[in-house]
Amino acid sequence: MNALTNNVIHIDQLEAAVYLHDFPMVRLSDEILYKKKLDKYEFEQIKEHTAQAYEMALAAKGLEACAQIVYQHHERPDGSGYPEGIEDAGICDGAKILSICDAFHAMTHNTPYKARHRSIIRAIAEINACRGTQFASPWVDRFNIIVRTQRLAKAF
Repeated sequence: MNALTNNVIHIDQLEAAVYLHDFPMVRLSDEILYKKKLDKYEFEQIKEHTAQAYEMALAAKGLEACAQIVYQHHERPDGSGYPEGIEDAGICDGAKILSICDAFHAMTHNTPYKARHRSIIRAIAEINACRGTQFASPWVDRFNIIVRTQRLAKAF
């Protein structure tokens, strides 16, 4: 998706964000990580990972754009995301890319709290259904181009 915009996000910053964005989740207990329904306090603990990843990226020096990406990757265009509840224009493009990729991966792979993954087609449909609310529309358009050109829908 980034390549379709002539790498509007520096590839090293985006790559670092991919690796770092959920790294702070390792500090959480298995009880919280594997729980199917979280209470408010447990969800607040999970939401802290964005700020923790941000601090880790800033400590690495030279990863300022990565820091912004990991901090904002759970923000949503409609303002219902976290940690700040900012809307579309305030969210950096790297976070918009990462949010789609992160959701696609989560939907198409098994996790301890979700025993069965969705099909590729179902995941694509869900991302498109959430365009403009959870995912930024221009980036969903680019995601769809990738799906069509790379034949992701037929790859699995």
